[in-house]
Amino acid sequence: MRYDLLPFRREELPQVAHRWFTALPERVADPAELAQRFITELSAREQLTELARTPLIAGLLCQLYAHNRIMPDTRGRIYDEYARLLVLQQERRAQDASGSPDVGKLALDIAGHIAARRLAPKDDQDVDEEDTNEADTNEEDTDASLIELLSSWPGPWPEGMTRKETVLRSGMLTQRAGELEFLQQTFLEYCAARHATRTPEACAVTTARLLDDRWARHWPWKPVPDVTFFGYGQRFWTPPRKQEASYTGFLLDRLLDEARGPALTSQVEQKLMRLSGKRNLDGCRFLAEQKHLGTGLPKAVTRATMTSLTFLARITDDDRRCADLRAHPDRMHPETDPGLAEAYLSKAQRNHRVIAAEALAWLGAEHAADILAELAEVPYLATGTWRVQAAVRLAGAGDRRGLLLLHRLATDARVRDDARVEAAGFLVEHGDEQGVELLHNLACDKKLLGPDRALAVSVLAGIGHERSADMLGSLADSASTSPSVRVRSAMMLAIVDDERGPDLLACLARDIDLPSRTRLWSALGLARHEPSRAVETLAFLACDRTLKSAWRLAAVRELAGHDAERAAAVVADLADDPTVRRRHRRKSARLLR
Repeated sequence: MRYDLLPFRREELPQVAHRWFTALPERVADPAELAQRFITELSAREQLTELARTPLIAGLLCQLYAHNRIMPDTRGRIYDEYARLLVLQQERRAQDASGSPDVGKLALDIAGHIAARRLAPKDDQDVDEEDTNEADTNEEDTDASLIELLSSWPGPWPEGMTRKETVLRSGMLTQRAGELEFLQQTFLEYCAARHATRTPEACAVTTARLLDDRWARHWPWKPVPDVTFFGYGQRFWTPPRKQEASYTGFLLDRLLDEARGPALTSQVEQKLMRLSGKRNLDGCRFLAEQKHLGTGLPKAVTRATMTSLTFLARITDDDRRCADLRAHPDRMHPETDPGLAEAYLSKAQRNHRVIAAEALAWLGAEHAADILAELAEVPYLATGTWRVQAAVRLAGAGDRRGLLLLHRLATDARVRDDARVEAAGFLVEHGDEQGVELLHNLACDKKLLGPDRALAVSVLAGIGHERSADMLGSLADSASTSPSVRVRSAMMLAIVDDERGPDLLACLARDIDLPSRTRLWSALGLARHEPSRAVETLAFLACDRTLKSAWRLAAVRELAGHDAERAAAVVADLADDPTVRRRHRRKSARLLR
């Protein structure tokens, strides 16, 4: 189970600051007065105010302001200053306790080394003489414990201190159940970024990997990932994965730091400007996302990105006329060739506008909301799924038009069924009572495909809708429903502790008319909820000669994990079964050794 901290509302920030300053009486004599000064200074910086809505960033800013009366303007600098504060505090505690030597800087370097090994082992290469053994890094480092990774540190260790004590002086890690852990994922990313930019040579390697090596020429025999349209021979830039966005932001903040020298800063800025071209939607979106995260991009790069995104998101009058004619074909000239008309009118439909408009909103462009509203409202400017996406982004930004448009899209038969379910689900998520009714109607609509109905019912089950269990039971029990949807519906019943769920899973697993994969999937689902009951079902599948031997072997493998004695009896039967391949008999026998 995962829990996410919701961002603070802007009006909550004064109260947050006051509570933080009240909790630091040794540093703050008058919490109310300092909170007022803090909020006044924060309000003058729009991007920093948006950053402060994140609970962790708000806490870091309050602590920095309480100790040093400083307010860094980028996320990277916030972590830089907080790292200095943590090291200073750790050193003061150590000096008071035992007079240990100053190892704060060394501890941060070691923390960066193990963070790089954990986060990006392939990027942690030999870039200077000091780290000659780092070329041997491999993906196993991502699974090793942090204590194990300490042994790979190539530098010296301070005398009189254990390795664990040394690295804890960085303030970036803590100890739980004898194991080392970073205080938070962003501290891991920050330390890894420090390591990747520790020397001029390392900065050069990191810059090349991040901004140069991601360019590739698109050819039929060597396509660039995610490029699905024409453009062979052109160069495209592939952005980092979504889960790497935060780490990439720390890298950029350090590469753009003036302390690294004007030559490097200028070089990185030029490479970022190249990403902001009007034909590079991925690059512009990447830059907008980084700005939204709090990365300190140069002003020239931000302006160029906004100009390009405005161009990419634009809706011309000709686009509006085409969309209107496509929605009302009776208005076209009667002698117009249908094929040519369709090709011409389809020019108005460009889904990339939604991506560009969303990125514009990240940059704080006031006209982004109007573009998203028009894309969601007007048919044929974008496909149904992307219209819902535009409305979701609008509602997520607090624009009242978003929920109204989602309600309209959920009831529009011209929109794809899965998009209609998504629209209704988002309404439910925002506490709109009409969303529950819309989901109920979609779940009961037999014209919808099985997976879309199952998705609607699953959302209803998640909120405890009184009729959701009956709907799930009906879907799972209906032979006209696709097998995968029947299994998912039965599993959802089991998850909500409805007694019909295990019964249906057992029946589906024994139904010889269903695909082998579906039957085994049902048995595995039953094993998760009622292991004792699943033993008989798994044994039945393992002995079922209508199944291929590979599926029977999979049933034996699962059975061995629940009842080794019963699995041994089944394996003995399989040894004399001519319908089972010889290699599968050997594999099943090895399971019990």
